[in-house]
Amino acid sequence: MQVKYKETFRVFSKDEDGCITADEMNFVLSQVCSMEEAEQMMNVVDRNRDGVISFSVFRCMMGANPVML
Repeated sequence: MQVKYKETFRVFSKDEDGCITADEMNFVLSQVCSMEEAEQMMNVVDRNRDGVISFSVFRCMMGANPVML
């Protein structure tokens, strides 16, 4: 299952910097929803308001259990 999350993450994160930026998220989501809906999703997921979504946050967004360290 981890592999599927990584493959999906790569669809969003084009520059492979380990995070999905708001622009990257908006680009992909604009294909399936309005910009307003995309911004709302980003606001829900980006809890620390740094403008990026890490892989671990992305996994939780997609329904995976949080990784406990």
